[in-house]
Amino acid sequence: MQRRAWFALLIVCAAILAGSLLLTPHGSADVTLQSLALPTLTPTLTHAGTATPSSTPTASPTPAGTGLLIQGTVRLGNAIGPGLPGVAIQWECEGSPDCGGETVTDASGRYQIGPLIPATAPLLFVLSATLHPYLLLPPQGNCIWYQGGYLVAQSDFVALSRTPTPTSIIHTATPTLTPPVSPTPTLTSNRPPPEPPLLVSPEDCALLSQPVPPNAWVFHWEGSMGPPAGFELWIEAPDGQHQSYSPSGCHFWGPCAYTVTLETQIAVDSLGPWYWLVEAHGTGGVGVSEKRRFWVVPPLNQIYLPLLLRGSPVAALAPDMHRVRPLLRADQRSP
Repeated sequence: MQRRAWFALLIVCAAILAGSLLLTPHGSADVTLQSLALPTLTPTLTHAGTATPSSTPTASPTPAGTGLLIQGTVRLGNAIGPGLPGVAIQWECEGSPDCGGETVTDASGRYQIGPLIPATAPLLFVLSATLHPYLLLPPQGNCIWYQGGYLVAQSDFVALSRTPTPTSIIHTATPTLTPPVSPTPTLTSNRPPPEPPLLVSPEDCALLSQPVPPNAWVFHWEGSMGPPAGFELWIEAPDGQHQSYSPSGCHFWGPCAYTVTLETQIAVDSLGPWYWLVEAHGTGGVGVSEKRRFWVVPPLNQIYLPLLLRGSPVAALAPDMHRVRPLLRADQRSP
């Protein structure tokens, strides 16, 4: 009886052990599969081409290759004299009341303005210099035409002292009287020199087209009443080279015009300033007019991009400014 009880207990224990062994693989398999199952990935929305934000500040965008840098020197006495410090340099834009400023020359007489970023082109900049008690030349100031792109312009002045230079008194010995010697007579003209011609157009600081046909440079002037004389037109390039023209058929006492054309366009590095003046030649001497400045628009094949972006090429080449006069062809000029 006792053996049967132990045998029954043994069978129950074996059954319980067998059941646990049979159930454990299925349960553990479920747990194992669940633990090995890949978790569902939550999709993250991203924008293609979006850069990672950086804390490094970036420079504000500026037009590439545009600007105007003005620099120059004020010298005392002449163009090679010492630099003069403390000269006030004022600049303004023609037709733009809000455009302008002032700077002062340093210890060596030099100054710098800019780089400026003009809002439009072409644009005329006029510079003047003042320092009491000096007379600054040129008295009408300097002019610079900004026509787009990046331009480094030179604008120099010369300061002359208004104070008269003291003269020392020189004591000379009493001269010995000698018989006078009659000089050999020389033939001289009693006629006075002709009056300086009056320049009409182009005006000072004008902007002219390229002088390649059908365009041209047309210079107008008038002579004063007086003896017959001939005229000579002088044109000075930015590099200092001079060219003279002697118009025929012009009377000393009337208006005259002369047309200048070139076979090739003027390069970008020679747009200005140019100068022109007229001489009146007579038997009594030479009368010289004032000296005026002018600038030239860029060649058609090298117009700056900002010029084209702000308007049509025709409008850019003919700005509406009172200092700019339209050019006349040879068949349109007045006598």
